[in-house]
Amino acid sequence: LPNPALVGIIKMYEIYKEVWQELISEGAPFHVEEIEVRGSPMRVYSEAPASLWEIWLASAVHGDNDYLVYDDERWTYTQAHRDVASIANWLLGQGIVTGDRVAIALRNYPEWLLCYWACVSTGITVVGMNAWWVEDEMKYGLEDSEPKLLICDGERLAVRASRFSILHSSQIQCRSGSCRRQAAIRSGILHCHKFPRRGGWREIEVLRLSKFSSFALTYGRISKVKDTF
Repeated sequence: LPNPALVGIIKMYEIYKEVWQELISEGAPFHVEEIEVRGSPMRVYSEAPASLWEIWLASAVHGDNDYLVYDDERWTYTQAHRDVASIANWLLGQGIVTGDRVAIALRNYPEWLLCYWACVSTGITVVGMNAWWVEDEMKYGLEDSEPKLLICDGERLAVRASRFSILHSSQIQCRSGSCRRQAAIRSGILHCHKFPRRGGWREIEVLRLSKFSSFALTYGRISKVKDTF
């Protein structure tokens, strides 16, 4: 007689295979196809959102639920979408467009996420700067990535102000220490709370698979920072 345990295992795997085929069949959520991305073949989920902008917009359904909580500050999804749209509109108004780079040098403040979504939703490449970097590392990262805009907090601005001056780009200070919207450390710095609070999105060119969303600088297995897209 067949081993009941073995029969059960075989039946279980048959069910798994049926479910798997349902998930990956054409038109199903996890159907995979091969397309060309920047000249190379790549397997992608055919039903996945076509852009990071679409992923961000999908979160709007959560409305008044909390999206970000930082100390005694809270952003609902609705408020976060308002701020992200405002930042994105401001960036586009400054002539920063798809393919340009914006550096973010922040601790884990809420503005990091808001600025990130504003950039990648409009096809702007985010240059992620490590907040623990010393001056020489920050200098190299900025010179190598050549961002059009630097978004930073007060610590990064105060300690490394001389290094930031090498850029011919604008600079935005999001926070100064633990105090939000504090006076500028020096002239020429725009505070993020001065972004006009305009709701809604302009007509934008969204980021697709053929564009780069992030410019990361990492050590990997060598002693000098290297670039990854």
